Amino acid sequence: IVVALALSLVGLLIQISVVSPTDARTFERPVRQVAYIVAAAVLAAAAAGFGYERALRWSRPLLLANWALLGVLLLPGMPSRGGAARWIEAGPVHVQPSEMAKLTMILFLTAFAARRGPRMRGFFSGFVPSLLYMVVTALLVIGEPDLGQTMFLLALSAAVLSCPLHAQTY
Repeated sequence: IVVALALSLVGLLIQISVVSPTDARTFERPVRQVAYIVAAAVLAAAAAGFGYERALRWSRPLLLANWALLGVLLLPGMPSRGGAARWIEAGPVHVQPSEMAKLTMILFLTAFAARRGPRMRGFFSGFVPSLLYMVVTALLVIGEPDLGQTMFLLALSAAVLSCPLHAQTY
């Protein structure tokens, strides 16, 4: 927490130091950055209080909700930049579902492996279902199109599934 706070403060000082003191909008970005730091701290405290066991129980609905948000980006008429629709904009809130997909895939695949237990070692009972969840998510992200995010998501998912910590459930 101290390191994250220190890095946030250094970033804030850098933003303040690069703007002209005569500019009318001198503190616009730093104030926005402070708001982001406060929001991140509140979210971190909420996540810590939520607990990982509860988060794992919510992994399936979170994954389905994330798939729905990724699907919204594929609808015709979504605002795009450079031919890519990656953001859902609702007033001042801008959400990038592919970023949330990283967290939801970590949570879901961890919960999935824990529920499957020893069956995760089987090709048809462990590998194939895991691969299907990964492929559906990857296809939704690549549809934005975002190849870099897709490759990172697949690598992240593979790392979660290869984690030796799951050996405790076997």
